[in-house]
Amino acid sequence: MKLLELAIRDFKGIHDLKIDFGGRNMNIYGGNGTGKTTVYDAFLWLMFDRDSTGRHEFAAKPRGRNGEEIHHLKTRVEGRILHGDRMVALKKTLAEKWIKKRGESVRTYAGNETEYSLDGVPCSKGEYQAAIAKMIDEETFRMITSPGYFNAAASWQERRDKLFDLAGYLKGEDEMVALLPEFAGIRDTLRGRSTEEAKKSVQFSVKKLKEEMQGIPVRMDEIKRSMPNPAEWGELERMRDGARDKLEETERRLLSARELARAAAGRMKKAEAIRIRLKEREEEIRREAGKERREAKFELEDVLMQMSRAHRQILEANDQAKSAERAAASRRVEAASLQMEMDGAGCAAYMPPETSGLCALCGQALPEEMARKEEDERKMAFAKQKQRDTAALAARGEEIACRIQRLDAQAADASRRADETRTTIAVLEKRADELRAAAERKVPEIDPGMDGEYCLMASLLIKEEEKGPAEGDGDIQGLLDQKNKITDEIFCIEKKLAARAQFEAAQKRLAELSRELEKLLCEAGAKERMLADLEKFTAYKCSLMENKINSMFQTAKWKLFDLQINGGVCECCECMINGVPYADANSAARINTGLEIIDVFSKANGVSAPIFIDNRESIGEIFPVRSQVVNLVVTGEKALRAVPAARSDPPRTEADCP
Repeated sequence: MKLLELAIRDFKGIHDLKIDFGGRNMNIYGGNGTGKTTVYDAFLWLMFDRDSTGRHEFAAKPRGRNGEEIHHLKTRVEGRILHGDRMVALKKTLAEKWIKKRGESVRTYAGNETEYSLDGVPCSKGEYQAAIAKMIDEETFRMITSPGYFNAAASWQERRDKLFDLAGYLKGEDEMVALLPEFAGIRDTLRGRSTEEAKKSVQFSVKKLKEEMQGIPVRMDEIKRSMPNPAEWGELERMRDGARDKLEETERRLLSARELARAAAGRMKKAEAIRIRLKEREEEIRREAGKERREAKFELEDVLMQMSRAHRQILEANDQAKSAERAAASRRVEAASLQMEMDGAGCAAYMPPETSGLCALCGQALPEEMARKEEDERKMAFAKQKQRDTAALAARGEEIACRIQRLDAQAADASRRADETRTTIAVLEKRADELRAAAERKVPEIDPGMDGEYCLMASLLIKEEEKGPAEGDGDIQGLLDQKNKITDEIFCIEKKLAARAQFEAAQKRLAELSRELEKLLCEAGAKERMLADLEKFTAYKCSLMENKINSMFQTAKWKLFDLQINGGVCECCECMINGVPYADANSAARINTGLEIIDVFSKANGVSAPIFIDNRESIGEIFPVRSQVVNLVVTGEKALRAVPAARSDPPRTEADCP
């Protein structure tokens, strides 16, 4: 990739500038603040929307003396780039948006919008970025265009990975190196994974083993502190057996006493049941003596309820009879009126209309035959209507007569029911008087001793009570106390005997922990030896990779690992310039080393891009590179001046400037 032309308009401090690079190296001269770095910023903004420091958010628009934005300008950068055999024209414009809000007459500033163009054709931001990414990705571009990017911006892990990729690092090399006899012990560990993964796995195993080993002495101390002191186990066993014999004898005596107590309790239970039955029989006798009186009271209440219900029925029947009689009288009046109407309808005679014999349209007299015919039709219609009216009145009369008949029947039925209910009330009143007399009779005094069943149960109760109280109650409680005492004695002896089993189990567990600790020590030793072999293998491999990578550079050398005091290997990636770390080297050495790094990576990846070198006046001779170089040289000139330069041309000094 080579830069052919760059046109800048109102970008930062540059108002209007066009530089024809033509794909050649270029020297850009100017004093401090004249815009040399701004040219580099404009190129990066055109490509990746960043400035030379890598920022996305920066002030691309021109500003006034007090730092305020200058409005109504269009920030624009155009560039022509040669990519392979194809020339690509890029254009990016930052335009202001001015809108007029509703109800206002003046337009207000509403932010900026960016416009993109590819080969003169407007396009979207996504299409623009995709076209640039197709040529070169941003990270690769910055790595091969900025001399300080690789060592200053990238982390040492990223630098190490890129150098390994540059040298063709593959996992297959791990397997090849592991075939050496001194690394035979780690072949299985390295199979299918990287050295770093194997080291992490072994380190984790060693850590776990050490944690387990640290816990074993603590557990052994706890077991020793909890171990009981040895005692006379035989004497305790004899005491336990004797106590068990005493317990068996006590339980036998307790069983016998409980059987006697159960028999006595049975007699007491039987006597209590007889007492309860005697009370129940006495209550039954008293209930039977007052049974007739209670039944009379219950029946009297029922008879009184029936009488009350009968009185209500008489009132309802009387109301129904009166209502039916009133309705029948009303229907008879209606029937009389209907009869008069029927008589009038039967006497009605035909009366010809005044317009009889005249034409309904013109009012003239009709011919005799037509007039007669019309008159006959009227008479016939009158006769038919009279017949219909008479029939309707007759039907209505029959209906009223039937209704009167039903109402008379209802009134008679209601009167009959009222009479029957009065007869029933008289019978109920007579029965109520009888029941009142029965309910008021006094109950005679009752003597339960006159009942045969009661006397029989009383004699049975006397016989049960003569058998005496329960036996052995006091012995049972004493035997229970004795049993509990012996049980407590056996428990104490068993507790002391359990200490012997605990002592033996503790000794067995201590032996197991000792064997386990010895086993863990062996495993930890083997893992640590394996870890040492992995460290040696890493150092050997890093040494090979370091030599291979350093052979690809002329002045820059790479330190890829540090040997620690304990013999371990610490991975790193530090650039050395003639034995001096990159960070401690002078500016010219750092820039030339950066150019060498760019040249090596550009050659390896088959890609190049314009390199901008700031403060070029501080470097006497630069490292020869294959890429296009743009030197930014500080001079005393007040305006920028771009001059094509050969690769070997030294920069002009301030004395060379006019």
